Amino acid sequence: MLRTEAAARYTGLSVSTLEKLRIAGGGPIYCQPTRAVLYDPDDLDRWLASHRRSSTSVRIGASHDRVGENKEGDDA
Repeated sequence: MLRTEAAARYTGLSVSTLEKLRIAGGGPIYCQPTRAVLYDPDDLDRWLASHRRSSTSVRIGASHDRVGENKEGDDA
């Protein structure tokens, strides 16, 4: 288990970013058995893998290829 500072080094994120993600949601899974926040390296790896992108406009596994294109069956 890694404390926030070590998790930040592990992921390449800042401590502040991890703290903000804990508040806003969308960050890696963590636990807080005491005052210390702890991250499992396996959870960090899964979270990092789920945020991989091939470009700034395409998400891996997205249902559309480019920003602004409609999803299948979307008439908007």
